[in-house]
Amino acid sequence: PRPYELLGDELLHWRRTPDVSAPGRSVAVAGDAAVVADRDRGKVLQLDGKTGRLLLPPCRSLNLEPVTQRTISFWFKPAHVAGRQFLVDIGCHGWWLKPYGQAGISIYLDEDTLYAGAYAAEWAEWLKYEGIAASQWRHVKLVLDAPDERVRPNRMHLYVDGKKIGSAPARSLPPHRGGSNEPEL
Repeated sequence: PRPYELLGDELLHWRRTPDVSAPGRSVAVAGDAAVVADRDRGKVLQLDGKTGRLLLPPCRSLNLEPVTQRTISFWFKPAHVAGRQFLVDIGCHGWWLKPYGQAGISIYLDEDTLYAGAYAAEWAEWLKYEGIAASQWRHVKLVLDAPDERVRPNRMHLYVDGKKIGSAPARSLPPHRGGSNEPEL
């Protein structure tokens, strides 16, 4: 395995670390990322907003089989709310993802607005929450419950700080992976 991935034209170094959610499995911490002490949450992963990221290995339950049910839930505290910042991006774009070309789930900030959604080929649906402030902890949860490839109402739900923000139509996602530069963990 190569201890880097491509980020544009640059090499981004990564280091293997144990995955506390799945004993025996590793994840990779890449770029400017470090575990730091936070007075509210204890030990947290701090990312610099540019190169810092946590890379998950491809696995059957994450993205190598159809995704019919998925819950993504985490706490985050942005240092600033300017520009676009990806918080979660599980998916890929490419010719090898036939017949779709792209599929995945993303959660990101655009200025002070949180967007969460899923996409597959020509279909995409996004839920949003406005009013994210810098230096404040927020909890986000995106729930996908779509047993088949038909787009149906109320299959995707967004929660912020425990409150339901909204629901949207959704469908299951085809198997997908990020490409040839994924780290082999």
